[in-house]
Amino acid sequence: GLAAAHEKGVVHRDIKPENIMIRKDGIAQVMDFGLAKLRGASRLTKEGSTVGTAGYMSPEQVQGQDTDHRSDIFSLGVLLYEMLTGQLPFKGVHETAIAYEIVNVDSPPMSSIKPEIPQELDAIVLECLEKDPNERAQSAKQIAIDLKRYRRESSRQHVSRIMPARPLSAPNTGAPSASAPVSPVSVRRLVWIVAPLIVGVAIGWLIFRLDSTTPANEPRFVNVSAIAAAGQRIFTIDIPAFAFSPDGRFIAYTVTESGSTKILLRALSSFQTTPLKGTENGAAPFFSPDGKWIGFVADGKIKKVPLAGGTAESIADAPGFRGASWGPDNRIVYSPEFSAGLMSMSATGGDVRVLSQLDTTTRERTHRWPQVLPDGKTVLYTIGGQNNPNSYVDAQFALQSLETGERYILDVRGEMAVYVEPGYLVVARNGVLLAAPFSVKERRITQPLAAIVNDVGGDPGSGVAHFSVSATGDLLYLPSTANRELGLVWMTREGQMTPLTLPPGLYTTPRISPDGSKLAITVGTPGSTDTDIWIYDFRTEVFTRTTFERRMSNAIWSKDGKKLYYNSASGGMEGLMVKLVDGGMAGTLLLANGGYPISVSPRGNRLIFNSIVPVEGNIYELDLETGEYETLVATPQFEYGGSVSPDGKYILYYSNEPGNPEVFVRTYPDLKGKWQVSRNGGQLATWTPDGREILYINAVGRMMSVPVQRDPTFIPGVPRELFDITQMYTPNIPLANWDITPDGKRFIFIRSTNFNATVSMFNIVFNWRDEL
Repeated sequence: GLAAAHEKGVVHRDIKPENIMIRKDGIAQVMDFGLAKLRGASRLTKEGSTVGTAGYMSPEQVQGQDTDHRSDIFSLGVLLYEMLTGQLPFKGVHETAIAYEIVNVDSPPMSSIKPEIPQELDAIVLECLEKDPNERAQSAKQIAIDLKRYRRESSRQHVSRIMPARPLSAPNTGAPSASAPVSPVSVRRLVWIVAPLIVGVAIGWLIFRLDSTTPANEPRFVNVSAIAAAGQRIFTIDIPAFAFSPDGRFIAYTVTESGSTKILLRALSSFQTTPLKGTENGAAPFFSPDGKWIGFVADGKIKKVPLAGGTAESIADAPGFRGASWGPDNRIVYSPEFSAGLMSMSATGGDVRVLSQLDTTTRERTHRWPQVLPDGKTVLYTIGGQNNPNSYVDAQFALQSLETGERYILDVRGEMAVYVEPGYLVVARNGVLLAAPFSVKERRITQPLAAIVNDVGGDPGSGVAHFSVSATGDLLYLPSTANRELGLVWMTREGQMTPLTLPPGLYTTPRISPDGSKLAITVGTPGSTDTDIWIYDFRTEVFTRTTFERRMSNAIWSKDGKKLYYNSASGGMEGLMVKLVDGGMAGTLLLANGGYPISVSPRGNRLIFNSIVPVEGNIYELDLETGEYETLVATPQFEYGGSVSPDGKYILYYSNEPGNPEVFVRTYPDLKGKWQVSRNGGQLATWTPDGREILYINAVGRMMSVPVQRDPTFIPGVPRELFDITQMYTPNIPLANWDITPDGKRFIFIRSTNFNATVSMFNIVFNWRDEL
């Protein structure tokens, strides 16, 4: 229908669901040409006016520019997107917000909303939604041809391909079906009959797969159980959860149990798991090239333990560990800090060398997730921080020579990348694994990236993606425990949870106003590094965008609740910003290259903030009256925080000075007295509004409370657990993704809208390279 109109020179200008009707004979018909224009005719609307329906207009329509048939193609893309996903690609609570997103924000891939949507269909629709008309699909007829071709080819594949995953074992839900009660006797009888068959078939299949010399031509998917005992949970916070052995025969993974972590070893040819001795409090395992050793991080140090059993050895400090890789020359390349370059050391300990340094001129803040390539001469790693300190969706990747130190920036972006022999690059991006043939010599992919797996677990705040590839090319990943939509919940001190009536979104850093009536929160844009500050009124339930500059984040309130202080990563105004809550559209730059605002002094005249540029991990104080700032805490260690107590006498922060991050209190503003208040790890700390408690998150995701005496001297009490927050979404960012109400009785948390806390299965994909 559109093709016919366009061939006659007619531009519809109002394509939307209401204007598409299905006739009785099943044909879709385009209706209501009331806003149409004839190509070449005089304009019926004045320059700068907008014509169309909010949510379905093209960028040129929104901006009142001239339109042609390609504007209809954009609207058709919106229509197709909504048909296939059930939601619009551009969202907002009012027309201005929607218009802003249409012009400035890229729509997320449909597969990020519904993983079952294939990449080929995604590409057709996303080409319709290009902002620039010249880069957009140019012909409605061609779109129809592409869709028909896709339908034809996908129908063939549906018949011929092996699609379903076959679980080898499934988690026990602990409850029989409600619709068909089964007696305990019949259950036991069924188990005795079926269990040997399942075990025999499963082990036989795996042995066949591991020993077979004839690979299949199609990818095959297998589920492998991970949980070995009741009360265990796979530890998936902000560092790698597991590693695949080079020969693809073993999985080493981290579990949390009874308030601590340990590493388990699982052979794929067996249903047994073995705890590795010496890995208490350990996490993030990685194998030596010969598969005989496992490296891991524990107590702020990198350690190693023989796979066959033995004593764990400490070999390097890594208080802010962000990945390690064991090279064939028996040297380990690792990221020791949240915000630092890479180091290398001998696997026997010692001989520590600086491998890479941050380029502060381009706002690099971290090098992480290194991989020593099989040649032993090159390391691949992620560069984070240029665009948004809290997001790695658009991070760069570097290849660096271990011999000369020369590095090359790849023309590929994502959160994490792994090289696979004989020449492939696997890239994690927003829960999707993409892959393409890759030339190390030419330092580029030789074909476009193609999606191979959807819905991969990870942490956007640290950029980690939970996948690993063996030297044989088999792919192991942990399914995402949650969708990408986040909601807000209230939590009582007893751990009782109540959802907040706010639509799902990409939320971070909620902050409750001093009078408890409003919430300031950072809201991200799907598939983008753009963020802005929104305000939610608890009384009226109105949700309003308050910044429009893009890449604004991490807001805190002034003491009188009339202003917001926040961070800007937008070009030309990077630093600390301030704006009135109830006045003005734009914020004002307070301090160029300032970092994250943490707290305001009780008098409201001083702002505590953490640095990002040139060095992350220092604490500063800005005088809001004079504009001058000074250093509060700047040491070789990594410090974050800076919450001033309600009486203005103490300041609270966390530091990796002891090895692991721990929470400290110092007198303020003289910083003379100093006390450690956390035990066995702590971060993201704050005071209760009355100043009688300190709250922090411990190393295994528990909300902890420490009662304190402040007069005549400071005396911390014994930490006690309030509740488990591992079900909450807490990416590794310097500000907490939670806040406490002014009366100290309730917490607000960010949580996935369909969180599943009991994921206990790994997925393995065999032969995925054959399809590439």
